[in-house]
Amino acid sequence: MALFSISFDLDQQTPGSSSRDMHGEGSVLVKDKDPDKHRFFEVKLFENPYGVNNNADEWPIRPILSSYWFTNGVMSIPDGKSDCSLCTVTCEGCKSMPYKPAFDPSACGYSQDGYTRVHRDKAIVLAMRKWMELSTDKSNAELGIPEGC
Repeated sequence: MALFSISFDLDQQTPGSSSRDMHGEGSVLVKDKDPDKHRFFEVKLFENPYGVNNNADEWPIRPILSSYWFTNGVMSIPDGKSDCSLCTVTCEGCKSMPYKPAFDPSACGYSQDGYTRVHRDKAIVLAMRKWMELSTDKSNAELGIPEGC
């Protein structure tokens, strides 16, 4: 059995947390906002993760995390609950994170519009499909990903 585990903890995206840095091997979460570094890690997760001797049979569950970006200096989820228009007491210096729906059928992975949506990144989707022994010869439309992605 492989000795490889990943903990998906959104708190790890906050400043000062370094436990998700995989050094030259990518990054588990997108806290440093480097999509290429994160994409590399996610693709490797499906192609040949470290510690796995038999990629077809070991470690049968491989999760990915579509999450959110901290934007505009605001460390909050774009759920609308951190919108300064809701502030009624001590509102000076309020940093607003307005509502943005998580589902956007026109969004691509790593669009940096509030959410990461790595499940909509073509390289990651194709690596996942290959690992599951599904066809990787698919158009964006067949994968449910917008053509511009």
